Amino acid sequence: MSDIHVIEQPDEEPDSTQNSSGSASVLPFPAKKDKTEPLAPGEARPGEWEAELPDNTPDDDGTVAEGDPVDPPKHEFPPSIAEVIEAKDKARRPVLPDWVTSAKQRAAVARWAAGHYGQTTAYHLVRTPVYSAKLLAYAPRGCFRWIGATGRWVSDAEGLPSASPLSVRRTRASI
Repeated sequence: MSDIHVIEQPDEEPDSTQNSSGSASVLPFPAKKDKTEPLAPGEARPGEWEAELPDNTPDDDGTVAEGDPVDPPKHEFPPSIAEVIEAKDKARRPVLPDWVTSAKQRAAVARWAAGHYGQTTAYHLVRTPVYSAKLLAYAPRGCFRWIGATGRWVSDAEGLPSASPLSVRRTRASI
């Protein structure tokens, strides 16, 4: 059913892979590291970085020199009790909002509230016939469901052994 095909490889390399003299050399793996020669000043080996770090010591005369931080850190001292109280006073919220204390803002809020709640009332008044039709359609079903659930609760139908869904399952499973 299944045939095995054997493909024979030629002994010689194809023309495109033959090495000519001097075009490439074969290196042993792992390659041995050559002894490094000393480098000239300002010269770096491949893969290495060489950089001069700035002077981190401040000058004695207080002037800014190369390598000094641009914005020196500020020394923060603990605030006095007066500053703490002042900051807390600024952070307090007013007892009454601004719109209550201003007559113009109270009038603007009243206009907005009248428009908002007037539009909401009109929206639902227009849809009252649809609401009534849905109520008349769903009320009988809901009434029967309520009567059935109340009857089961009053008669404790779930506690009866013959009507218990668990006992029915147990008897069917034991058969």
